[in-house]
Amino acid sequence: MQKSLHFLPSIYHIITPHPPIIKVTQINLVLLKLNIMAEQWLVHAALAEARMFRRDLISSGCEETVARRFSVFVCCLLEDSSKLRTRADTDEDDVLKLTVGLATHMPILHYDDRLLPYWNRFTEALSSAIFSKSARINLSLIQVQLSNEVMEMLLQSLKNAPVAGLYFYNNILSNDAYYSLVKLFNTSTSLKTLCIERNPIQSEDVATKLVNAVIDHPNVDDVMLECEIGQSNEIMKAVLPLLCLKEVYLDGNHIGSYGVELISDCLATNPTVQRLFIFTE
Repeated sequence: MQKSLHFLPSIYHIITPHPPIIKVTQINLVLLKLNIMAEQWLVHAALAEARMFRRDLISSGCEETVARRFSVFVCCLLEDSSKLRTRADTDEDDVLKLTVGLATHMPILHYDDRLLPYWNRFTEALSSAIFSKSARINLSLIQVQLSNEVMEMLLQSLKNAPVAGLYFYNNILSNDAYYSLVKLFNTSTSLKTLCIERNPIQSEDVATKLVNAVIDHPNVDDVMLECEIGQSNEIMKAVLPLLCLKEVYLDGNHIGSYGVELISDCLATNPTVQRLFIFTE
């Protein structure tokens, strides 16, 4: 619908060589109102489908509080799916913010096969969305478990999308999920920011490959890792090469005296990091 906002005035110009400005403005206002009405309809449609899903869960024996969390999440997926499907390549907003998940104060939503059709709709909408050359996506995934299958689906759909920022918060990422994330760095050149919180890295190999993928990427210069890296000396060492980036956030990693010593030695070699955020317990 946004596309019509730019398309109709050109048609009006053909019909009327010198159209009054007020009429074009009126057309734009009408189109804007129609666009708002369409967005409201999409929200209502998402809410209605999410409520039906919630009723089905309760009727199958699911606890009401759990069913409510599922319905909130499904509504979120459906709204973002609709937002992606209705985009046009002439949309003017440079950054599209997609937030999938629950509020951080809510319990994590564990993976359930019944959510897979909604994940499919979201990833299909993401992979087929139309973006202008200047458009960018910031995708946040919060308080929802990302199974290996869902993680692979998500990252496949982002291969050709102009994703600039990725934010993972409390997703119970497995080693395989991290390896899938590493693959994205090899295919997406638009990435600039990576934030991973409350997703422990439990393997030195995962840490090494993730860090190498970030460092080798041509555009990523801002990384935040809250992945309990201080719990392992080997993982801590594997993460230190990140200090060649502009901004690195390492808060909440249980970095003890040994980790502080490693960071101090690294900083003594004059790395290119401009801002380093760290909190030690």
